[in-house]
Amino acid sequence: MPESGAQERGKNRGREEYLRRVRESLAQLQSKYGLELGGAGEIDLTAEARRLQLPQPLLNNQTIVIPCQAELKDLGLADPCLIVPSSWPVELLPTHKQLAVGGQVRSIARSTYSLPKYVMDAAWRSTLVWQGSLMPVLAVIDGDEKYLVRANSWFFRLGNFRGHDIDPSSVNEPDERDLKRGAYLWGEDLNSEITLVVGKF
Repeated sequence: MPESGAQERGKNRGREEYLRRVRESLAQLQSKYGLELGGAGEIDLTAEARRLQLPQPLLNNQTIVIPCQAELKDLGLADPCLIVPSSWPVELLPTHKQLAVGGQVRSIARSTYSLPKYVMDAAWRSTLVWQGSLMPVLAVIDGDEKYLVRANSWFFRLGNFRGHDIDPSSVNEPDERDLKRGAYLWGEDLNSEITLVVGKF
């Protein structure tokens, strides 16, 4: 049943209010900490991220994000954490649990939830379409237990299993017939639990 004009206007107002709150939060955090990744610290966190092979290019290969675990001023340890460029408009920021800025980052490390780089690359390069969305990626844990990772995911959890438990040598797009039979278990991509860091790097 199509939405009424009143419902559509209500959704738009809710979205506008959400974006207004995000802009206000970002402005307050920026004035307190700045957007520069690591602030004025002595450690070059961008170089450290490269050393740890954390940066992930998006499909256009010009935009980089950094899935990681981060120690943040006033927030403590954040895992999972996703650092995105400050050049992104607020409208493009991913869903997140809490917001931070580059100047809050004291250190970064590999997240315990981060998918192996090969799996992330496979998810981003997923080309087949299933039910109107990009085909997910099939992953293996403990030999023969099969799980699905949604396309474009950086993080993974299913029960006691985390991203680093996935076997990166066994990744492919699943067969549609097996998907329809429910032969696989979906893992959580943790999108709504991410601490999102907006920073210059």
